[in-house]
Amino acid sequence: MVKGVLGGKNFVKFLTISPLYVMIEPWWKICENRHICRACRMEGSMMKAIYPGSFDPVTNGHLDIIQRAANVVDELVIAVLVNRDKKPLFTMEERMDMIREATKELPNISVKSFTGLTVDFARENGAKVMVRGLRAVTDFESEMQIAQTNHSIEPGIETIFFTTSLEYSFLSSTIVKEIAHYGSNVSKLVPPVVEEAFRRKFDHSLHGTTV
Repeated sequence: MVKGVLGGKNFVKFLTISPLYVMIEPWWKICENRHICRACRMEGSMMKAIYPGSFDPVTNGHLDIIQRAANVVDELVIAVLVNRDKKPLFTMEERMDMIREATKELPNISVKSFTGLTVDFARENGAKVMVRGLRAVTDFESEMQIAQTNHSIEPGIETIFFTTSLEYSFLSSTIVKEIAHYGSNVSKLVPPVVEEAFRRKFDHSLHGTTV
């Protein structure tokens, strides 16, 4: 079912696949200001959301989702996962510090780490919404399964999908790490704080053409 909500002179469309919400058009580009965005989804109420992930490291694709979500919700918690099955390139503290630096201009952002189930973290932090990004159709199948599982565990928590902006549709932390490892330019793929962290981590200058 496709729903439309008037925001000023613009028409905001989103697709509802219960219990999921998929953004077809990013509200932050359509609505005139954040007040209208909030009014579009829920008049007179506060919305707190979490955006979970490993963020090893945070990329411009992540920041695209963060900035857009921050314009839709009142408070956004960036939830950095402690995944004991993976060996991250950056420590938890490094990842959290890089996110804080990259999002310091966004007043309604906080950064926390967590272990265990994402729905448990959301519940403990009073969040009713989980934000996820979709890069391609292939992402949707697995993300939909996770979202439906989360909803079966905690029906009071919904998942909102934001489609990644076209210029970041190929981008992932894994790809960025590989490019940086071989010394190629990642300045268009990650925020400056991450680019500098790569220089220190790999002990070389990043050069060449950005892929």
